[in-house]
Amino acid sequence: FFAKYEFTCKYMLSCSDSEAWSMREVLQQADAECKDLWDNASLGYTESLGDPLLLQAIWERYRERAQLELKRQGKSTELAKNYKEQDTVNLTACVPVEGIYVTMLQLLAEGDAVICQPPAYQALYEIARSKGCKLVEWRPHYDEERHFWRFDIQVLQELLKQHFSGEKALKMLVLNSPHNPTGACFSQEQLDEIASLLAQLPQEEAPILFSDEMYSEILDSRPSNVAKKNSIVLSGLSKPWGMPGLRVGWLMVENFSHFEKITGFRDYTTLCLPPQSEILSVIALRAASKFLDRNRDIARKNYVLLQEF
Repeated sequence: FFAKYEFTCKYMLSCSDSEAWSMREVLQQADAECKDLWDNASLGYTESLGDPLLLQAIWERYRERAQLELKRQGKSTELAKNYKEQDTVNLTACVPVEGIYVTMLQLLAEGDAVICQPPAYQALYEIARSKGCKLVEWRPHYDEERHFWRFDIQVLQELLKQHFSGEKALKMLVLNSPHNPTGACFSQEQLDEIASLLAQLPQEEAPILFSDEMYSEILDSRPSNVAKKNSIVLSGLSKPWGMPGLRVGWLMVENFSHFEKITGFRDYTTLCLPPQSEILSVIALRAASKFLDRNRDIARKNYVLLQEF
């Protein structure tokens, strides 16, 4: 249905991305280094994990949050400014949906129990279903007073108690916040509370916390699960950034064993990203406020219009 009408209908009311930027607008924000990279870029292969400049730009947006997470865990480690000099988080670039596909293909097996948040982007639960996993649904609740959707953590507690208080182990909790399509969001305090609930489960191996944060940059606070135990954070430039055509995303993986399995299989999928997409991504990340402020402002204004509708 969407393939038939997405690019032909006059008014599209079901877009999941923000207003897109033009190539010219992005290149106008390039610094001298990026201008030189763009002018001299070849059409050759790129590094499988991602260009070091891109990985560094990504790390700089998460380093402070990762540092706070280590502090929450009672660790005094000072994280290096250079992503190569720290081992708290393992980082790879990828196509966003590829990050979901490869993670679930490599880390899930038939019979594994997975908690998901339907309705959602289908890949976040259908890949697990196709592998024969047992899906436990954590569904949203509509708040009549706020006229908005939310996921009650008390409901998650009840699901954990009902399904995973005995011998059955939870393999993966799939979070999507801000949530597509409801818009429900978790604060940083709520994400920390969820991580604490997972840590209390009576199982030998801690569950994987797969955190789809593709929309997190629409929030000034940018809550994240980065650096949490067994966390895998997915994000990218498709949604609030307004650059879905770049097809650039990333995974930040806390467990190195998980990281090896994921990146090893990427040799059989995209292998690497286009060099032009990587350069444009570095430009965007280095001039983040330029690209995020406009779309955040549009979202704020449209939210008011939606509530008045």
